[in-house]
Amino acid sequence: GQVQQITLRSTRVVTPDGKMLAVPNSTIINSTVTSYTNFPHLRLDIAVTVGVNENLDVVRRTLLGLVSDPKTFMTDPPPSMSVNALNDYNVEVELQVWIEDEREHARLRAELREQIFRTFTDKGIDMPFETIQLTPITVKNAG
Repeated sequence: GQVQQITLRSTRVVTPDGKMLAVPNSTIINSTVTSYTNFPHLRLDIAVTVGVNENLDVVRRTLLGLVSDPKTFMTDPPPSMSVNALNDYNVEVELQVWIEDEREHARLRAELREQIFRTFTDKGIDMPFETIQLTPITVKNAG
């Protein structure tokens, strides 16, 4: 959001969706504040999970291909993909890409997530989630 007013007791922030937040100044003084508007550039970090049998080189090429438009995404520093976690049923990867205008981060992040989902679905890249498999058993009557 954007700071609208600072009063003796609170700081008033207008969120991107038009809500006004009155944040007590004691909270701001005693907490870490994240600013998305302090610098012109902002890095988007998009985490996604893929199946443990997926080829990570194919996943990397696919993700980086989605952010190759220099009109939307910065090329310096270049976008990258890293593996964040090796889980039982999936591998968590993270796409990192810089944008020029930090005011576009919410829209671009949402659009990119949808684009990743559609592209992975179209290419047959598995995106499993943690599951529990139940196996039925037969109990024989002992009597």
